[in-house]
Amino acid sequence: MNETNLGAEFLNKKYQLNTDPWVVATAKKTGIPKHNYQTRIQNYLDRLSHLVSPPPLEGHPNFDRKQRNLEMLKRSLYEQIIIKPKEMPEGYFQSIIQRHEEEGRPIESIPDEIKKDLADTLIKDQIVSLDTWIDYLSSPDAKYPDWFKYYALRSVLVMGRYDKGKKKFMERSKTGKSVSQFPELIRDALSFVSDAVVAKQTGTLGDLKYGYGIKPEEKAEFEALLKEGNLNFSKLYAWAIGKITPISEELLQQTKGQWVKYPKGSDAQKVVDALAQYGTGWCIRGEGTAQKYLETSDLEIYYSLDDNNKPLVPRIVIVTRDGRIDEVRGVAEQEHWDPYITDVIDQKLAELPDGQKFKKRVADMQRMTAIYRNSFSVDKKTAVKTYLNPALTREDLRFLYQVDGKIEGFGYQIPDPRITEILAKRNTEEDMLVIFDCEKNQIARNTSEINQNTKAYVGPLETGVFDQLSRYKIEHIYASFPEGKIRSDSVEIGGKSAQQLEKDIEQIGKISPYAKNMLHSHDFTTLKDPVSLGIVRLKVQDLGFSEWTTTDQIYKRAQELGLDLCPAEVGPHLRLKDQDQPLNDWYCVGMKQITVSDGSPDVFEVGHNVDGLWLNGFWAEPGSEWGPEDRFVFSLRKQT
Repeated sequence: MNETNLGAEFLNKKYQLNTDPWVVATAKKTGIPKHNYQTRIQNYLDRLSHLVSPPPLEGHPNFDRKQRNLEMLKRSLYEQIIIKPKEMPEGYFQSIIQRHEEEGRPIESIPDEIKKDLADTLIKDQIVSLDTWIDYLSSPDAKYPDWFKYYALRSVLVMGRYDKGKKKFMERSKTGKSVSQFPELIRDALSFVSDAVVAKQTGTLGDLKYGYGIKPEEKAEFEALLKEGNLNFSKLYAWAIGKITPISEELLQQTKGQWVKYPKGSDAQKVVDALAQYGTGWCIRGEGTAQKYLETSDLEIYYSLDDNNKPLVPRIVIVTRDGRIDEVRGVAEQEHWDPYITDVIDQKLAELPDGQKFKKRVADMQRMTAIYRNSFSVDKKTAVKTYLNPALTREDLRFLYQVDGKIEGFGYQIPDPRITEILAKRNTEEDMLVIFDCEKNQIARNTSEINQNTKAYVGPLETGVFDQLSRYKIEHIYASFPEGKIRSDSVEIGGKSAQQLEKDIEQIGKISPYAKNMLHSHDFTTLKDPVSLGIVRLKVQDLGFSEWTTTDQIYKRAQELGLDLCPAEVGPHLRLKDQDQPLNDWYCVGMKQITVSDGSPDVFEVGHNVDGLWLNGFWAEPGSEWGPEDRFVFSLRKQT
């Protein structure tokens, strides 16, 4: 029996998947009989794979439907699994009160406003931790069998936090929505579990490679877990996490070493053996994943010197396909590079043909590293960090707080963790005065405080707030600082026909069929002469919504605050203007919807993914729901 059928058999035994309503419904469409359960299950997995990695749209080979499909999948899971504010158990708040008491800071109760803030933060953390798994398992990086991806994600959905003391994952509540985040994604641990589970199904456990330093009794413990009838992902993953050895701070400080290239078609076992001694966080630590990479790509890994002056400590991996850089990963949290290795990667990228396209990332990481080293002193013997509380320049503070744009790195889809580490130590109120070059009374906290002397607004978005902000031309606007930045800008519209806009965009990026359909609609119009239009970019949560919110509710609230819907041509003009848009950045245009050929009312979406710059069309029915992190552009109301 081949590996695919073995995987289907495994899922059926574990979940009785052949009788799952979705499997049954999918099988009916293709006429697969019930007794042929392996084919039925694989057919279902194929449909899921096509959902998260859809094939090219017929007639439009360059259009990527993945963004829309993933959004639909995420929204479905959020609704089923993410806790809602009204579902927050009182016991959660009581535990906070108890913790305060244990820490000698007793409080009698938590005000409703604080409860709301706590709930909003918890919900956001749950969404981020779940998105991490969905984004990774649906990415080209996750080179695991489809049946293992299903097994892993379904397992993660019922897992809570990792208890380091007990070395196990807590189960999520079975009686109601859980307050726990989803497990942390450790890629090399996941890759090892994948290798082990595949080996169990194929009868090749004797070939499973463990890392160095794993004792015989520890191997026996893991193999006992693999022999359990109902293979428990939570236990396997917890074991793997506990045995991954992190690279010490002392070793990280040593950057001398050498690059080793593993060309496409190389023996994957050589990569696995070279990485086995250290916890890198890289999925290529697993033989199966490394082999998948080497089928299509070259790997080049930089090894720094170990305690014996041998180049054995993995620090950076560069993945290239057909001579083009696909990935650059480090060994810090979420595969960012560590603060010591910047010069090595900078020199390497300068030697590669397309290394210049990473110029901003390199510059951002060099500056981030300089600020980090200026902020912390590390004892070489104990690795203990001491915060130095440096007096950073205004330019460095604007960079650190991302006032002028996002800091871009090489990690896996999350901000550089050093940013959070530094900001947690700084006095935000004092830094704001330097960043905005103002006195304390020049920062308004509500609309009544806005006047001709105001230089920044940091507070809730209240009714009519943008009318006030526009009147006094306030540049810096935050719903909260620094994470709630409202980006105020302008865009020139008019002067170009729909045909000219389409032609210009195709010179710098791609247009989806939905967006083209909108451009060709009689409802899409343009101004004859160019004009400048003030715009703002904000998140749904900045409008005061902490739960899923409909398009109509978002539009109504925006207009209450002093914003208007954008003319439809704002979308194409923003695509032309925003050519430095960060990777994986997407936002929609708040506009009157245009009905496309499939009958759905769409708005323009401006985005940047690995395929380049996009102008997309995104469905936006009046009742369509949007998450708190979704982003919109609205126009500033003209002052009379």
